[in-house]
Amino acid sequence: MMGYEIIDFTKVEVEEFWIEEAGEEQHIPVEENEEVSAEENSQEISREKQIDEDFRLLDVGNGQGLKKWESVLPKIIQYVDKPYKDGLSKSILEFFKSPNLNQCEQISANLLLLNNFLRPTKVTKTFKPSILSAQEDIILFADTDEQALEKNDELNSTYTEFGFSPIARLLFRGQNIRSLTGVFEVYYKGVTYKLDTAARTIDVLVKLNTIFGLKYSRISRLVWNFICIFVYELPVQEQYESINKLRRYLSPD
Repeated sequence: MMGYEIIDFTKVEVEEFWIEEAGEEQHIPVEENEEVSAEENSQEISREKQIDEDFRLLDVGNGQGLKKWESVLPKIIQYVDKPYKDGLSKSILEFFKSPNLNQCEQISANLLLLNNFLRPTKVTKTFKPSILSAQEDIILFADTDEQALEKNDELNSTYTEFGFSPIARLLFRGQNIRSLTGVFEVYYKGVTYKLDTAARTIDVLVKLNTIFGLKYSRISRLVWNFICIFVYELPVQEQYESINKLRRYLSPD
């Protein structure tokens, strides 16, 4: 399904190439009780392997980010376990402390809570997003394709108003963090990559953005900067003390 070469594309060519190669027809809506065929699963696996291989050929960063998540996740959990004033963060932390959470739930909660420590910065000279905006931006939660499209269109409209191009997004199926269905997706301009874990979804998004030179969200960018710098060891021009503080906390003594 994916057979692209790594070429020095312009921004417009990148977007056209990705959509042409993946094909909007490859987006398979998730219907209730729908069974994905063995052939479709095979195609998805092939696409994932191609992404991994193209990232490896770039010879930049750490291609084993999945393993890094496993090792640092316990300490990140400790780092974000703080009192919060806003209702959403309080609710996430309460859920976070529930017994027997799986890794997908832990990573999802971490991404949301990290915005309290790696806070949004100004996206324009006059607008600085709130922490809540960053939390709503970093993961889209949706039960259906229609909800996913609506939420993505709303965020893209905001981006367009500020003069930014659409970005690749994390889309987790479920009404919210408490009701994850186990379906995790990377979504960009009608093209969807379906994955089976939250960590792998982050992995694919980071690798795709690196391969094609795409930008991350301007609203939750400090969280993405941290993921790029610490988990994937990718070069990032911007430096923030809040990120350095978290890196020092997570680094071995």
